[in-house]
Amino acid sequence: RDLHSFPTRRSSDLEPALLTLCLLILYTGIKAQAPLEYYVDISQASNGDGTSGSPWNRIWYAINRSPRDTTKDAIVYIKGGNYSIDSTQYLTQIYVGANQGGANGKYLIFKPYPGDEGKVIIDGKNLATNPYYPNMFVISGANYVKLQNLVFRNLKNTNGYVLNIQNAQNIEVSNCAFDSLYWTTTSAEYGRF
Repeated sequence: RDLHSFPTRRSSDLEPALLTLCLLILYTGIKAQAPLEYYVDISQASNGDGTSGSPWNRIWYAINRSPRDTTKDAIVYIKGGNYSIDSTQYLTQIYVGANQGGANGKYLIFKPYPGDEGKVIIDGKNLATNPYYPNMFVISGANYVKLQNLVFRNLKNTNGYVLNIQNAQNIEVSNCAFDSLYWTTTSAEYGRF
């Protein structure tokens, strides 16, 4: 057959398909980079699933979420309220261990809901010294954790810490407030943040 007898496609026929393919690739790239988002609201009577429409009612659930995806940043949005830490109630405790932080340059980020900056209170008034080691927020063996715009309040003993960070790397604390913290010693160790 003569090559000229085959139908040919004009470039304008391929443009919609090519445009669709380019948009799909762009969307996939953007979607892959978007952070994971989780939500916590202490005012909820029952525990949700961590979505914006059904937030968890404890920070503990956000830390111990399953499955843990470390291919993206994970932002834990915390609704304004008083998050009281109690040595005797593990669901109130904030402990980020080696298996809960971020990894590979992807962070686990704790921050208030937009507009609730300065209204998320991590409260240590119920912490007991004995026989417990009273810490308000522990990061132990974890990497890639950020704390942003949180308020730490009411630590009233010398045996615990507001932030107890040990054997950890790539930890960032920014725009957090520390108030109503009372020490009975002037040792520099106790005043260190």
